[in-house]
Amino acid sequence: TGVQTCALPIYLLGGNITSMAVPRGGGIVTVGTSRTTGTGQLYALSYTGTGFTTFYNATSVVGTSNDIACADSAVFYLEGRGSETDIFQLDGTLAGNYKTGGTINSVDISSSNGLWAISGGNDGKTYIFSKESSSSWTVFYQGDSGASIYSVAISDNGHYAADGRSDGKFEYISTNEDATAANVYSANLFVNKGGSPYSGQNVFITELSGGAIIANKTG
Repeated sequence: TGVQTCALPIYLLGGNITSMAVPRGGGIVTVGTSRTTGTGQLYALSYTGTGFTTFYNATSVVGTSNDIACADSAVFYLEGRGSETDIFQLDGTLAGNYKTGGTINSVDISSSNGLWAISGGNDGKTYIFSKESSSSWTVFYQGDSGASIYSVAISDNGHYAADGRSDGKFEYISTNEDATAANVYSANLFVNKGGSPYSGQNVFITELSGGAIIANKTG
């Protein structure tokens, strides 16, 4: 017996598809396209069981869509396009727009609650956004400049995040605002490259309290 698959409808979009994301529960696909003209489109598509309907379609968006991430049910999704990070509601309402000093290479969002997001790119800064304690999205943390950031990740609840840089270094960040003795946490970090331990590299850990750095450790 083989693996059974179900052929679902194909939805044709214009331009080159350069980024996509599907939330954990499925049913929604967010898609970013780019064209040689320097503009593209952003889509939020809903699968109905027989085909797709369009929740949102932004035309003539400037820049290349480099990455998209979706929270569960796509209540919020964010796109890294050009040098900007944009956070959207499912209906396409722009909930936040953040300009940076370089191309955004990677974005992620806390999948379980959709209240935390992270992006990073060629300006070497990590940007963490939050809506957990306010009615609008704000920049919770902006890191110092460093080597270009190629990959970012954030936990389901948004309390822990990480970025990976072009020089082989990565940062592990806690967004817990009450970093007191009663809230001590520990983490084991395992770094592999090509299936083998990536030894001899520095690990830089930043601990935050209320958006401010309270401790840096390198080892």
